[in-house]
Amino acid sequence: MMYKHVMRRAAAACLFVVSGLFLSGCADLHADMTFKDDGSIVLRKDLSFQIPMQADMAASLNQWKQEDRQNGFTVEDTANGYRSSKTYAGIQDIADTGGEFWTPDPEYGEIRLHKGLLYDYYSIHTRIKGQENAALPQAHYEDNIPNFFQVPSSVDVWSYLEYRKQAEREAAQLNEIHNQAVAAAVNSASLDFTMHLPMAVDATNADQVLDDGKTLVWDLKPAFINTQGASAGQDIHMQAQFRIFHQTTAILLGVVCAALVIAAIVCAVLVKRKQPTGQSKPYLIGLAVSIVCLVGLGGLVQSATATQVTFSDSDRIISKALPEGSAYQTLPSPNSLDTAKAMAEDHTLHGEVVAVSEEDDDGYLALFQTTAGPCFVIADKASDSIAVVPFKQSLIHFRTQYTQFSNGKKSYYPLTFIMARQNDTKDSPDVKLGIWQNDMHQIPTYVLIEPDENDVIHVDGNPSSAWNTLTPSHYQVPMKDEINIRMAKIFANHIDSLSKDVRARDVILPNK
Repeated sequence: MMYKHVMRRAAAACLFVVSGLFLSGCADLHADMTFKDDGSIVLRKDLSFQIPMQADMAASLNQWKQEDRQNGFTVEDTANGYRSSKTYAGIQDIADTGGEFWTPDPEYGEIRLHKGLLYDYYSIHTRIKGQENAALPQAHYEDNIPNFFQVPSSVDVWSYLEYRKQAEREAAQLNEIHNQAVAAAVNSASLDFTMHLPMAVDATNADQVLDDGKTLVWDLKPAFINTQGASAGQDIHMQAQFRIFHQTTAILLGVVCAALVIAAIVCAVLVKRKQPTGQSKPYLIGLAVSIVCLVGLGGLVQSATATQVTFSDSDRIISKALPEGSAYQTLPSPNSLDTAKAMAEDHTLHGEVVAVSEEDDDGYLALFQTTAGPCFVIADKASDSIAVVPFKQSLIHFRTQYTQFSNGKKSYYPLTFIMARQNDTKDSPDVKLGIWQNDMHQIPTYVLIEPDENDVIHVDGNPSSAWNTLTPSHYQVPMKDEINIRMAKIFANHIDSLSKDVRARDVILPNK
C-alpha cells in the first residue's frame, strides 16, 4: 500500500520508461511497506535508472528527492538513483498524510483495522487507477516520406512510385525496430509494490506470495503502460487481509498459562500426598480451579483466533486531512446466501457462493468462487434457469467507469459480457448469436445502463449481441429470446447490489 505521493512518483518514473530517453535503457521503481509487530510501518522507495542519467533526468530526480525530504523521508543517494524511507506510527498515521488515496470509496473498497484483545486485524483494499494515454508510443517513419510534389521535377511518376515503395518498406522496418526497442525497454523495467508482514497473510490477490505468505508483491506496470494495444492502463486493485498479534499480550498469556500449569501440577502432587491424611480438599479445589482456568483461557484464545472478524464503521481508516463535514456511507449489511446456495445444489454448480445481490421478483446475481477463479451466476426465477458470466474486474467496479457532464450527471459505460447458458434450445430465436460449444451457448452481451434520480442503476433499452463470434467489434443484433433478454437485464439491474455485497463481505478478487 502506498500513499499518494509515492504513486505520483511511480507514474512519472514509469512514463519516463516509454519516453525517448529510455529507448536505450530502462528504469526500476520498487516501493514497499513493512508492518512491524508493534503496528508501526516503514515505507520505502527505491528508484534507479539502468543507464547514465542525462541532465533533464538528474533535474527531475533532484526535485523528487527534495519533495521526499520535505515529507519527512530519509533520502540516500545510490549509484544511479536514490532510495528513501520513513517510519510511521501506524496505518492511521499514513492515512492522515495520504489524502484521498486512503479515503473509503464505496466503488472499490477501503482500509479497515479491527483492534482486538490478542491481535489487530487489517483489511486493505485500494486501487491504483489505470492512467489515460498509457499506450506504448509507436513509430511512424512513413510520415517522413516526401510526396510527389516535394521531389525534384526531373523525377518522373514511375521512378517516384518505385522510390515510394522502397521507402515504405524501409519505414516499416524502422517502425518495427523502434517499436521492438521500446517494448524491450518497457518489459525490462520494474514497477512494483511489496508488502512485508510479520506473519502469513490470511487472503490476498497479490501477483506473488513469497516467504510463506509474509511477502506480497503487486506488479503496477499495467496501470501505467498498456502493452495490449489499448490506450488506457488497467486498474489494479490491491487487497490483503492479515493479522498482527500483540506480543505483550501473547507473552502475558503465556506466563499465565505456565503459572496455571505449574499450579495444577503442584496441586495434583499435594492432593496425592495429603489424601491419606484427609487434608487434600483445599488442594483438590486448587487443582480444579487451575484446570477450569486453563480450559477457559484456551477457549478464549481459540475463539479469538478462529472467529471471523466483523468490521464496523468505527474500523474504517479515514484520513484526518479530509475536509470537515465529509460524510461516508455506512458499511452495508451482507445479503443472505441461502437462496443462492440452494440454487447451486439444484443446478449442480461447482464452487462456493461468496456474495449475492438482493433478490427480487426477477431473480438475483451471485458471485461464485471456483477452482478456476470467480464467476457470476445469473438466476432467472421465471424460467428456473441460470447463466454463467466470466468474471471481469470492470463489471464489479462498473461505477468507476463513466463520463461526467458539466451538470454533474454521470453517463456509465455500457456493460459487455459473455453469457453462457447450458442446454439452451436450438430453436431459440437467438440461436445464431455468439457460438455453440456442444450444448453450451455462449452469447456476447451488450447492455446500456443509466442511473435514475436516486442513483439506482436501470437498463436502458433491450440488450444486443452479435452473430457467430464472442469478440464482436459492434453489437448490432437485438436479442429476441425472452429468457436471454431477462437474464441480461437481471445482470445489469443487480450488479450494483452484488458489488455492495462483495464490499460488505470483503471478498478478495483478482487484482486486474
